Amino acid sequence: MESLQPSMCQYNPLQHPNDYCANKSTILLDGISDGKQKRMKCEYCRGRRVTDPDYGNKEKDFGKLAFHMSGFTSGKFRIDDFETLLNMGYTRSGNYFHFRDQVNSCCEVYQYRVDATKFQLNPHQKRVMKRFYKYLLYGKEALQDRPSTAAQIKIKNPQENEYIIKIRQDIVKIISCFKQLEPIAEKVRVYINKKMVCVCSNVIKLIKLTISDEKVHQQIIWEFSKAFGKLEYRVEVADDYLNMYKPLEEMQILFPDEFIESKIDKQIMSGTMTSFFSKQDYEDEEEKKGIDDDDIDEDIQEDLYGQEIPPNEDFKDYTMDKKIYNEKSSNYFTNYVKNYLPFNEEEVKPKHIYTISLHKVKYNDELGNLSRRYEAFVHNRKDINKDFIQSFMCDIPTYNQNDPVESKLPSYPEMVGIDTHRTFDSKGLGVNPGPGTYHMYHRIDGRLAAVGVIDICPNQVFNSAYFLWEPDFRFLNMGTVGAIVELEYMKMLRMKYKRPNLKWYHLGELVTKCKKINYKLNYQPGYILCPRTRKYIQYELVKDKLEQIEKMSIQDKKNQLEYIRLNPDIKVNQPIDLNIDDDMLDYVYNQKFILDGKEQLLISKYITNKTSQLKIINGLIALMKSVGFTSYSNYVLEYKRA
Repeated sequence: MESLQPSMCQYNPLQHPNDYCANKSTILLDGISDGKQKRMKCEYCRGRRVTDPDYGNKEKDFGKLAFHMSGFTSGKFRIDDFETLLNMGYTRSGNYFHFRDQVNSCCEVYQYRVDATKFQLNPHQKRVMKRFYKYLLYGKEALQDRPSTAAQIKIKNPQENEYIIKIRQDIVKIISCFKQLEPIAEKVRVYINKKMVCVCSNVIKLIKLTISDEKVHQQIIWEFSKAFGKLEYRVEVADDYLNMYKPLEEMQILFPDEFIESKIDKQIMSGTMTSFFSKQDYEDEEEKKGIDDDDIDEDIQEDLYGQEIPPNEDFKDYTMDKKIYNEKSSNYFTNYVKNYLPFNEEEVKPKHIYTISLHKVKYNDELGNLSRRYEAFVHNRKDINKDFIQSFMCDIPTYNQNDPVESKLPSYPEMVGIDTHRTFDSKGLGVNPGPGTYHMYHRIDGRLAAVGVIDICPNQVFNSAYFLWEPDFRFLNMGTVGAIVELEYMKMLRMKYKRPNLKWYHLGELVTKCKKINYKLNYQPGYILCPRTRKYIQYELVKDKLEQIEKMSIQDKKNQLEYIRLNPDIKVNQPIDLNIDDDMLDYVYNQKFILDGKEQLLISKYITNKTSQLKIINGLIALMKSVGFTSYSNYVLEYKRA
């Protein structure tokens, strides 16, 4: 065992009584879990698997399946050690770091990240940013002409009207053969999907909400395929929508206003536009647009991945301090990002000033008020208090190990109050504050519009941990805007501030069947962490296997998942450091910890209660098995009495 101990013995806390955790990551023994405890009420799958008959029924109570995760709390954690945890599959919530048990849990929660060096805006994201810039330049009045639901949209092209009406009549005729479906006839909508180059209908979604019999679904889909096949449409069903395709040339003849794009739209969508368009040009182009699938699905929540909606009628612009918030401010957003889409090259004076600033993770009343409004509006949490906000948003123990001040600070054992040693500077820390954890403030005319919790890691990872926004700005799709800004900020750091290795935009937990978080798949190219090899694999290569795993019963999954590898390269195995032998386990039993920052004691001798001792030992073993011996042996263990 002697060969295993030097990494701990190099640093003797007793020689530095006031400095025992200087520049070290600490593990609080009284906050460690081995993952054996059952946790109920999973918010991702509601305790049910796809194979369960009532899967997806939101009206039902939570199912009986539980989830498991091991984890630990920390009062101080190096940002480079945290990057290692992210690479190994960990997630952080406040000062709690946890690791999901894929085999025994109700659903499979994977880690997801995006190769930021290859990321490109998709059409929806381009439209969101275009709309956001339009608001900044011209104000909310410029957005009022965009209808928000299918019921408000009138088809302007008589030729298009003729074909759309005919297709809708044919769909209604088919479903009228089934008596149970008669009530949905008036709800059937048919529209042009420009992105998919097809005619689209919500009829499949309506059918599935009315009839649960899968055989009936297949029978009706067959009737649609047969009927529209005679009209030379290729029929497909995707995401519960009926899509009918023809070659582009034929679609251009049937729907010329939709598929013969203007010069402006072509330039914008190809990313080759070099000059911003005028307000009149933009409004003319908006008039020509047809319905998009993002506009007609009223179930899509903007905060996830958004439908476009107009500002609330009672929405009022914020009166800003023009001496602080103006285009010459050091926090003006163009100092932080180079726009994906051209902004104001015609030098129009913007109506609204958008600023970005980075701050140390610190609670203040402005952040607290925004958090309460967001949690109430999005998550229906009405009674959250300051302690909840602080523990989740501010009591984050990660720090820059190269910072001469933070590296010497003691650890903080309390759940609330880790941020007490930090100060809040309203001006911000500048564009490039270095590695660490920060709050990214987004302001419009000085009003706090959104806040992102980000980790700028020292090597390759940029972690987008959490993002919340002001409900009054819901019409701007601030969730999408925030993600695009973070990706572009990464690019700024790579190009201007010599961080060429900053590659991974880490979005954290992903359950592919959960609409609450699968919006992350809109950011591509995406990569999934293989739980077995701990290597990130491109999502497109593994999505079929993910679907197969999701269709397993819980028992089949327990029997097979441990042996299933997502990584297609059979030569790649789990890191050698995760191969834990008996000597390494003995190391845990003989390990010492720091008691109340004063003395060094053996776990086995001080903690005499066998139940408590076993819980701690099992938690430490679970930690070692999940991060590897090398990382584990660099942590300082501590125990603090209440």
